[in-house]
Amino acid sequence: MSLTHYGELRSPLKPFRLRWQDANWENPLLRVPSPKTETKGKPFRVIPINKALMPYLEEVWELAPEVAE
Repeated sequence: MSLTHYGELRSPLKPFRLRWQDANWENPLLRVPSPKTETKGKPFRVIPINKALMPYLEEVWELAPEVAE
């Protein structure tokens, strides 16, 4: 819910395609896979991890097992 609201992801399914490797914590950006435009040479888009979204991602990071993608 927070990714669709604060991250402006239109589809509720897109957050399920994200992996931890898609997050850039140093330069707070999130690489979001985009299957719809993948065939047009744009396999992803980049969105900022804004201040409203960051606490949710940090909470999930803390709860995730070490082997989680």
